[in-house]
Order: sequence, then structure tokens, then C-alpha cells
Amino acid sequence: MEQLPVEIVEKILTNPKISIEDIVRFSLTCQHFQNVVMNSNKIWKTKFFQKWPHLRSILENIKHIVFQHEVRYIYELKKRTT
Repeated sequence: MEQLPVEIVEKILTNPKISIEDIVRFSLTCQHFQNVVMNSNKIWKTKFFQKWPHLRSILENIKHIVFQHEVRYIYELKKRTT
């Protein structure tokens, strides 16, 4: 599985049926997949806009957003308010 190209892993993980929680669990399976998930802004950007489509018009054209950090921040806020 580690020989699977990053582009294929990204294609699979950006499928709308795959949740953010699924991606986190997947990243725990091995070091290679953890590196792919942690270093792919494409995965996190796609998941971000799938989960929060109303923010697309605000954030889509801003350069240099690390979407993994944005997802983590929103989930942390959610934890604090529930």
C-alpha cells in the first residue's frame, strides 16, 4: 500500500463519502499514510469545503491557507462549546 501514489490516496480521501474522522483514522494506520494526510492541503481543502460549503466564497481565493489547521481549529471550537 505504501507504493500507492499520493495522487491516488488524495483522490480516494477527497471522496464526499469519506468523513474527516475517517481521514484521521486512516492516517493512524501507518507512518506513510500519516505523512500523506498531514502534508496534503488538497485533502483538507476539499474536506473543508465539503463540510462547510458556505465558507467557500469567503476563503476560496485567499492564498496560503493551511486547511488542516482550519479544520482542527473548528473542531476544537466545537469541542469547547459542546
